[in-house]
Amino acid sequence: RNGEPLGILATHFCQPRHSSEHDLRFLDLYAHLAAEFIERKRAEERLRRNEIYLEEGQRLSHTASWAWNVSTGEVYWSTEMFRIFDLDPDIVKPGYPDVLQYVHGDDRVRVKKTFEDAVRQKKEYELAYRIVWSNGTIRYIHNLAHPVFNERGTLLEYVGTTIDTTERVQAEERVRKAYERVDMILESISDNFFGLDKEGRFTYFNPHAANQKRALGRDPDALI
Repeated sequence: RNGEPLGILATHFCQPRHSSEHDLRFLDLYAHLAAEFIERKRAEERLRRNEIYLEEGQRLSHTASWAWNVSTGEVYWSTEMFRIFDLDPDIVKPGYPDVLQYVHGDDRVRVKKTFEDAVRQKKEYELAYRIVWSNGTIRYIHNLAHPVFNERGTLLEYVGTTIDTTERVQAEERVRKAYERVDMILESISDNFFGLDKEGRFTYFNPHAANQKRALGRDPDALI
């Protein structure tokens, strides 16, 4: 259709002959069908390649995609979504509210309320919560969802992304606990301990140093 050569169509006859009008019409039909077949196969290959790239990108970034049809309740999950929830796509068919059974019990009511409030108000929502695998492993995920409307403004579906944030959350927790241990040590020592930045400004006083400043008539909080 765009003038690009797609291939060669050859016809063979048992005896030398001139093609009739009937032959030429069929030849034109065959060429048209062959062109459509080749173009369709190329489009399918491009789509398959794009799907592979998308799936690999989701796997590497721990980011999954999903969609939920408001009227039919039909749910689509990408391959990475099943991996995040540690579920077998050949066994489990995702759906709402069934998916709530995988949400941590302490987060379930909040997740349900946030999602249903967003649907009722037809708005976007963002939510972080925990899920529990069948073996008891707790994972942290972050959802971002966007409503899709038709030309009349009717809500059709929600599409969204789900990110596995477990490693980041656990790293932040380790850092927080490390800071707590440092603070506990600094607050327990009997010496005056304070911190300065490179400009010579106070950034920290332990309790003994803060008390010393107060004894000298200075407010330690105002000095930081």
